[in-house]
Amino acid sequence: MNTMKSNYIFLLVSLLLFTGCEDWLDINNDPNNPVDVSPDRILPAAQVNTAFIMGKDLNLQTLAIVQQLAGTNNQLLSYDTYFFNGTEADNVWFGIYAGALLDFKKISETASDDDALYQAISDIHMAYLFGVTTDLYGDVPFQESLQDIDIVAPVFDDQSMIYDGILGMLENAETLLNGDDLGNNPGASDLIYGGDAEKWLRLGNSLQVKYWLQQRKINPSEAASAITALVNGDELLRNNGDNFNVPFGTTNGNQHPLYDFAFNRRPGDIAISQRFIDSLNVLNDPRIDEFINDQGQGTYLGYENGGTGTPPLQAVRAVLGTFPVGDNGEAPMRLYTYYTQEFLLAEAALMLDIPGDARTYYENALTASLDASGVDGSDAQTYLASRLAAFDAAGSDEEQLQVVIRDKWVSQFGNGVESFNDWRRTGYPEFQPSSTPGTSDGSIPVRLLYSANELSSNPNLENQSQLIDPVWWDVD
Repeated sequence: MNTMKSNYIFLLVSLLLFTGCEDWLDINNDPNNPVDVSPDRILPAAQVNTAFIMGKDLNLQTLAIVQQLAGTNNQLLSYDTYFFNGTEADNVWFGIYAGALLDFKKISETASDDDALYQAISDIHMAYLFGVTTDLYGDVPFQESLQDIDIVAPVFDDQSMIYDGILGMLENAETLLNGDDLGNNPGASDLIYGGDAEKWLRLGNSLQVKYWLQQRKINPSEAASAITALVNGDELLRNNGDNFNVPFGTTNGNQHPLYDFAFNRRPGDIAISQRFIDSLNVLNDPRIDEFINDQGQGTYLGYENGGTGTPPLQAVRAVLGTFPVGDNGEAPMRLYTYYTQEFLLAEAALMLDIPGDARTYYENALTASLDASGVDGSDAQTYLASRLAAFDAAGSDEEQLQVVIRDKWVSQFGNGVESFNDWRRTGYPEFQPSSTPGTSDGSIPVRLLYSANELSSNPNLENQSQLIDPVWWDVD
């Protein structure tokens, strides 16, 4: 990352750190942001805020649930053993509604009617954030969220209706981006694609694939039809250069939030899940050296999920490696990638019979993941050949899906939300619950709890959700 962009992000991150952690919540009023600010000033701050939302608390919670991280103390140990109470969602809820979503809404309001590119970028970001929120929490404010300050207690909308709205936003973005005049270009203010409208178009279409596939078990024919049209349209992500990544830097306050937690703030609270390490080792996965740092021990010392034993000393335990967080915190937050898309298409080919070959999609995905993690040459080819052989040996579509999702789980290391969605939708990988579970029936959580602040302040939220109650698309 060049010095100018690094310094720019540092200033944005500093602003977010000082303004984004209030101990109160009103999702329709954000006094920290001035009313009249141009879209090119709002956009980079909103993008960085999105990366912080996805990279820290939500990431820690879901990475523990999907058994890639293990907690050794404090809140991460609570997440690892499923002891949630809603307060862990307060800052997340505030950051999503009173932070990033409100900023993207302001972009739409302050951009001129002719600024189609800004409008489309805003729609895509908002669709993504609303999707994250409803996938994790279930029914959430949608239609009445981000409205006039008089609506201080927005209603909680049905998840299926929210999905209709999300897909509507993405379709609107597609229409705008296919127009003749896109208006002003954000250029360097767009930290993700630098104002490249074609990449935004491909991302918006790819996210449509994601949200249709997410509901494949309850709307299979509609999902198959919609994904088929998107595949035939041939305007999806094409390579890792199209990844939906937000950059970070190496200076304190400018680093990946997961790095900041693991190395600066709470190094004694975190370990790599031994289950994740074992999964990599048993298949001789060459990405292990990029994913995990053994701190010179010659072996990867993790910790079992559940927190019942004595963890390895900090000086010798395995820690996060270059791929998920960078050597000094400079790894991007990978929100959604080309290889994620190809894994999704492999699943869609197996389960919905969309155009294309599931094996080819899987091969594309795994090849791109190996490349993104820095593994190439004979190591990459040997591993790719072994996994394709496993795919070929699988006796049914369901068994092939299990192979696909296992590698998707590994490839997305550092983005727990995506793997949490995959596990709930497919049942893969097959995790064993924590030995000291906080859920009422001892099972792994299938959703997160609502913000405690929202529960106490919004009469439309009468009861707290239950960790064991699935969201609408999570059906057997």
